[in-house]
Amino acid sequence: MKQPNEYINNYEKSISLMVLSCINDLEFKVGNKKLIAILQGSESNYIFTNEFNNNPFYGLLQNYNSNQISTIIERLVELELVESKKLDLEYYMSVFDLTSKGKAALQSGDLATPYLSNKLFKLNPTIFSDDNKILFERLRKVRKEIAKSINKPAFIVCSDKVLRQITLKLPKNEESLLAIKGIGEHFIQNYSSLFLNEIELNQPESQYANSSRLMW
Repeated sequence: MKQPNEYINNYEKSISLMVLSCINDLEFKVGNKKLIAILQGSESNYIFTNEFNNNPFYGLLQNYNSNQISTIIERLVELELVESKKLDLEYYMSVFDLTSKGKAALQSGDLATPYLSNKLFKLNPTIFSDDNKILFERLRKVRKEIAKSINKPAFIVCSDKVLRQITLKLPKNEESLLAIKGIGEHFIQNYSSLFLNEIELNQPESQYANSSRLMW
């Protein structure tokens, strides 16, 4: 029977190998911010214009925040599996690529234990209240229904990171929705009313009672 540490080690290795695969499969390499955006499943115009969404590992780490993904990348650099290459380009200072060691690890599927978990757990996750958790799950259901209707993966509608921000900020209109990082005009035009309606329906009843009294 496998010990807990063995499961953790295998998970860390799998994540590392998939990130290596993501970098390796990119037709042209990118820097830290763009790599994080690809791994999170960003819906920015840049991602779709350059067809990064076609990468098999697009959205792989949609449940991780930017600091956590950056930590994973930094660890792969420390292990000499990934290297940062300096470029003399206006839009990129440096890009990530695999080292010969990284390519060998990817080919063999074998690498030393990355020891990622302790580093990631030190980065505090978003803490939800009970009400937050209920709304988050309802918003996930809305996203799932939209994704089913357009025959696309759920993260194409928006990432979990965006859903968490919506849950915490409780936007009341399209303008406040658009202020959330990761939400663009396509989301506003096609999905905003569905999410805003769900937020309104899940506000505490006391708020509606107060607003009703104000109308009299």
